[in-house]
Amino acid sequence: MNGVKSYDGKEMPSNEMDMKVKQVIEEREIPPLFYIPTGRHTRLRWTGATEKEIPGLGTRLVLPSFDPTMPAINSVMSTQGKRRDEYDSTFKIPNYWSPGDVFGIDAKTVQESLIGGDGTVDFPAMQSGMTFG
Repeated sequence: MNGVKSYDGKEMPSNEMDMKVKQVIEEREIPPLFYIPTGRHTRLRWTGATEKEIPGLGTRLVLPSFDPTMPAINSVMSTQGKRRDEYDSTFKIPNYWSPGDVFGIDAKTVQESLIGGDGTVDFPAMQSGMTFG
C-alpha cells in the first residue's frame, strides 16, 4: 500500500525518502465541452502590471578622510527611478439575464513611483551608523 507503482504496474517497495513525503492529490471531474454554470453570475478577473523607467540625473559625492578605509562624506542624489502601475479588474456577468440583474465592473489600480536616492548624507569616518537627512 505504501509502495510506488511502476509503468508496468508492479508495486515497488518504498524507501526512507518516500516515507517522509506526503502528497494529497485532488481529482476533479472534467467539465463538459459546453459548460453551463449553475450560479447566478460568473466573475472574470483580469490582473496585470506595467513598469517603465523614469529618466533623470544622478550624482554621488564622496570626500576622502584621514582614514583610508572610510570616506568623510558619502552622499547620493538621484532623480532616476521606476514607475509601476498595477491593475486588478473583475467583471460580473449574469448567467441568465433576468429583470434586476446587473453587469458589474470593479477596477482597482495601484500606482507606485520609485525614485532612486533619498538624499541622505552619512559621515562614515566620524562614527559608524551616523546618518543625517
